[in-house]
Formats: sequence, C-alpha cells, structure tokens
Amino acid sequence: MKSNIMIRLIAIMILVPMALAHFTGQIDLTQPSWLWLTLFAGANALQASFTGFCPATKFIGNKENSCDSEKCCESSSDKKIK
Repeated sequence: MKSNIMIRLIAIMILVPMALAHFTGQIDLTQPSWLWLTLFAGANALQASFTGFCPATKFIGNKENSCDSEKCCESSSDKKIK
C-alpha cells in the first residue's frame, strides 16, 4: 500500500506542473508534441495507483498485468519457501 502512495505522489508531481505550465502559457498542449507522452505516463501512474491495474505491463510482457507491489517484489526464493 505504501508503494501506491509513492506512485500517486510521483504522478501528481508530473501532472500538476504540466497543467500549471499549460495554463500560464509556457507550453501549448493543444498542439501535438512530445509532452503528451509525459502526460500519458503521469495519468497512467495515477490510474494504476488507485486501481492496481497497469496497462503498460501488457506491452512489457508481465502476464499478471498488475502493479501490485506484493506480487512484483516477491523473489523466486520466497516463492519456493511457501
């Protein structure tokens, strides 16, 4: 659960400055640019911190399709002991 709070904080630290820069006129997000990739990563991280489902893992090859830290951080030696 602590990892979800960290991911949520990181996502907010990505999205809020992007929104502030857009609304103060420093960047124009109405035009296609590479900044949309940053926005997508922040939005995906925020969504994953609430739902536990991470669509990016589908492209990486993780068959569990989950950002649940308990499943990801469990080493193979821990699985053998159980």
